[in-house]
Amino acid sequence: MTDTRTLQRRDTLLQMAVWQEGLLQSYRSINVTFQSLLLIALGVLLEFPRDSGDHLALFTSLAIAAVVFLVALFSNDNLQKVIKARGRDVTHVHQEICSVERGLPPEDRVFTSFKVEQGGHRKSGIVDMRAKFLSEQLASREDIEELISGRLGFARRVIDQNLFLGMQIAAVVLFGTKLALVSRVMFTS
Repeated sequence: MTDTRTLQRRDTLLQMAVWQEGLLQSYRSINVTFQSLLLIALGVLLEFPRDSGDHLALFTSLAIAAVVFLVALFSNDNLQKVIKARGRDVTHVHQEICSVERGLPPEDRVFTSFKVEQGGHRKSGIVDMRAKFLSEQLASREDIEELISGRLGFARRVIDQNLFLGMQIAAVVLFGTKLALVSRVMFTS
């Protein structure tokens, strides 16, 4: 017989996981949208003024580009901290769900089963993982941490490791290009 309180706690944690994951995705979307707008602004500033003898206009466009560049770097860095913190929250809730599911019969461990199947390509093997998490034996807290944290999903790794860096590189390249264009015009006219 499955304990009703355990099922209710698991269901509450599942709802919390949906909420936390939704916030994580929202923060990612906000960052990508905001950074994209800033990168577009930097791209537009590459064109204005172009090959102008008006040094004041060139310097003004460079100053505006510098402000946009600094806002892009600062906001990307700060939003990265928020997004990584929310990712840790999601991981924590996932670990709590698996911990609660330890008290359920193996056939009721639906979230744990999903996480085991999701990580089936792991070196310890899917059969070992099923035996550890989906049998009558109880997985340890360390095992649960390994199941959830030991192998963050591919998309999350790409986002956490590469997206923020990619945005910063794009901003540096665009601002560097603007600086080079302005320097070329100012020193050749």
